Amino acid sequence: MNGNLSKEYIKNYAIRVVSGKVSTEELTKIRKALLNYSQEDWKKLLVIGKELIIEKIDEFVQSNENNFGEEEKAYKDDVLDLAKAGINFYLAIFNENVFYKAMQLEKQSKLTEEQKLTQGLFIVLSEISKITSQSPKVANYHDIEVSLTKKYQKLRADKFWRKYEMDELDEYNKVQLEFLEIVQSLTPEEIIVLKKKIKVPIISFIEKILVPQVPEEFKKFFSSESIIKTVLDVIDAIADEKLIKEVINLQTKFFKEIINNPQKYKNLSPFKQIKEMGLEEETKGLIRVLTNHLNKLADKVSRYPTISPVESEGILKKLSEDIKKEVGQNTPPPPTDQDFKTIVTSLGNVFSEINNNKSEFLKTIDGSLNNVQSKGKWYKDPVKVSLLAVSIVVVSSLIGWLFFRKKNNQNNYD
Repeated sequence: MNGNLSKEYIKNYAIRVVSGKVSTEELTKIRKALLNYSQEDWKKLLVIGKELIIEKIDEFVQSNENNFGEEEKAYKDDVLDLAKAGINFYLAIFNENVFYKAMQLEKQSKLTEEQKLTQGLFIVLSEISKITSQSPKVANYHDIEVSLTKKYQKLRADKFWRKYEMDELDEYNKVQLEFLEIVQSLTPEEIIVLKKKIKVPIISFIEKILVPQVPEEFKKFFSSESIIKTVLDVIDAIADEKLIKEVINLQTKFFKEIINNPQKYKNLSPFKQIKEMGLEEETKGLIRVLTNHLNKLADKVSRYPTISPVESEGILKKLSEDIKKEVGQNTPPPPTDQDFKTIVTSLGNVFSEINNNKSEFLKTIDGSLNNVQSKGKWYKDPVKVSLLAVSIVVVSSLIGWLFFRKKNNQNNYD
């Protein structure tokens, strides 16, 4: 089997596994073929897998390049780099340690499938914790939460959410600009607190609404609150507060320009609008910041070496032969559109449920953001300080009264 055939063989099998087109028996045989691969072998396989995915992305972009406008083409290289960073981040979590240890679990015949799954999940979580272990802290959390809550309560004002008539356009634009000013005033510290405050309602929503929609084999994964929290911690790490602040600043500039010059941008696509506003380089810069951020997070966990084409070809050939020894000589059929549809069906169900239950979800989020949940330091609470002051005055007066009473009694005896 030459290199290209080996590559196609592995690529087709990978897509069939992800789309659920491989039977349990066949999957068991594939796992058996991989049992004796070392940690270093897995590292090389993941490097090759990463290259195959990137190759597929490049092919897709090239075949569809004529469908992109000139303004969209300006972002091509930066978006490709971002996609590669996303793959790098994914493989940092599901790295050689995860696959190697998972295969070692397969060798333990005393373990049930459920026990293997449970232990496998903890292996993944241990890798994730390397990314999420350095969560940002806020020194004066209560004060920041109070400030955030006040800003959120301003955003809840009816004037921001009521419908405006055509003759109220000036008032509507004024209100929109005010809304943007409040959002733009959010500090990185307030964004950290905001992310922490919405985690609990999101976990509750996932457990109650979304878990029933995922495939049966994944329900145990998502039914654990600690696992859901870990997944949210990963999202939290990706959505860095400084990065969010930069996104807010850029979006504010964009929408302010739209509000102030609606006719100028009315018939332009978003990419043309950005170019006309002179925000193209700033937008590209933001994409690059996110790309670098993902790569830095990935480097916390695992770094992958470069593999020569000759070595890559040899590894793929060995892998395809090992799998063929277990599952037979038949080459798996190439993926079809239906295979790709199968992969995204569950995601579609999940997003559908989010849309169907968005009112309940937003209500839960609103309840969390509209109230201060932390306790401030007692000396910053005016009520407590006042009560303490009154108590001091009362106690001081009582001590003074007792002292003078005792002195008067002594004078009477004299």
